[in-house]
Amino acid sequence: MTLLMGAAFAGCMGRSSSHGGSGRAGPTIPPRTYLYIAVWPTGKDGKGHRYGLRCRGAGGEYSSGTARAITAPRACLRLVRLGVTAFAPVPANAACTQIYGGPAEAHVSGLIGGRPVDAGFNRGDGCEIARWNKIRFLLPGVSSVS
Repeated sequence: MTLLMGAAFAGCMGRSSSHGGSGRAGPTIPPRTYLYIAVWPTGKDGKGHRYGLRCRGAGGEYSSGTARAITAPRACLRLVRLGVTAFAPVPANAACTQIYGGPAEAHVSGLIGGRPVDAGFNRGDGCEIARWNKIRFLLPGVSSVS
């Protein structure tokens, strides 16, 4: 997948640019912001969706036609606000509610503003559900759990 997605994103490390038109600069995405995303709504044994998100300038684009919760430019702006901390694992000593959120799993890797991201997601307990919900805008085909 990485090789295929890497080819789809050739040249994605270009400089960011401002939003043109009105003379005012719009919000810009840091250079080197792209993610490879895999989602398995019924678990890794079931059918999955794989796609990429490349962000630059004031916008972004997805690599394929899979339905998304929000547009690529909005997803990119949310990524900038969240930063890489949204992809941090649950601390080993965290006390988590024992609520099962379903079999869905996801994996996200890439860069956000040049900082590496490589994280797995599931909905096995309350802490993992909370992590999932932070980035659910990136995860198509899975209904949310509070």
